[in-house]
Amino acid sequence: RLCDQADEETAAVLLAAEQERLEPLPRDQASRRAAFEAARDAFAGRLGIHPRHVPAPPDLTDSRYGLTLALHMTALAMLLDVVDPLRARPSVRDPAARVLAHERRYWQRTSTDIDPDVLDQVVAAATLCGAADRADAYQLLSRLPDLADQQRIVLSKYVSWAAQMHPGEAALAPLQPDLLGEEHAADVLLAAPEVADALAGSADDAQLRRLLTVL
Repeated sequence: RLCDQADEETAAVLLAAEQERLEPLPRDQASRRAAFEAARDAFAGRLGIHPRHVPAPPDLTDSRYGLTLALHMTALAMLLDVVDPLRARPSVRDPAARVLAHERRYWQRTSTDIDPDVLDQVVAAATLCGAADRADAYQLLSRLPDLADQQRIVLSKYVSWAAQMHPGEAALAPLQPDLLGEEHAADVLLAAPEVADALAGSADDAQLRRLLTVL
């Protein structure tokens, strides 16, 4: 359907994209409970807490737990809520929103002298377009409305911060996993639609393909 509504260049990109069908988890409670507990125990070990603090949800047969990532995200959200409770919790039924709220709070704690809205836009730009090296990163961030008139030294601070938060081979790596990055990008674009125009307007072919893929 997207291909039918897109222009020729965009349709060609979409048709060339690899597709992989992910099978849903078994519907039985035991299988899903085992998958949840395996993820919970692994995350708990990394966070340094005992997994007994987070029992499995009683409704694991619900359709919202049909994908492995949904179960993993739920386990992580529940653990983070125990370790460092949020003052204003996002929707209990949306573990991605809860994990993202924890992540955003961590960003703010590591950069108390930076506007949180700008941090959100930097991460969104990294997720939607990315940048292979610092030169590309400076060019990408300078497209953001709030950073358009900033000098290189200011842009460098944001690039270094983003690389520290989400390290990778690229100068600006996306927020992972994809579900979290997509949720964050959607939140930013809903709050500031002009960011999409700013990023797409000067994007190269690789960045445009990535932007379309994320969206």
